[in-house]
Amino acid sequence: MSRVAILVDLGFFLPRYRTLIEGDANPSHTAKQVAMTLFRTAERHVAREHGEQFYRIFVYDCKPLDKKAHHPITGKAIDFSRTPLFTFRNDIKFGIDIASLAYKKLVERIVLITGDSDFVPPPAGTARRLGRCAGPAVESHRTQPS
Repeated sequence: MSRVAILVDLGFFLPRYRTLIEGDANPSHTAKQVAMTLFRTAERHVAREHGEQFYRIFVYDCKPLDKKAHHPITGKAIDFSRTPLFTFRNDIKFGIDIASLAYKKLVERIVLITGDSDFVPPPAGTARRLGRCAGPAVESHRTQPS
């Protein structure tokens, strides 16, 4: 059996989930209902008929870095919410886990559910070079909560 890890950016999934439940008669879903929808979404990416099984679902919920600081050398003020580093924290956690999963040969396939299309190539290349994963796949799709 081949194992599949699902990595989910909750900052992407929750707004997407909210658009899916618009028009729902009961828009105030519980955390359990959201978790079940997330699980069903992840489950659609595991091909059990081809011998795949879940390894684990990783969920990342890290607020972007929105602090202000001063550059240690120039003393110039830096507003991180206006820099490319703003979304850096989740991306680095994704990257570390992808590299770890591939290096330790814990999974045969990694699926990313994220909206960060610019993030995918470096970790995907690392996973391929480490020789175990065919490469992470970014899959953005419309799902209907049940």
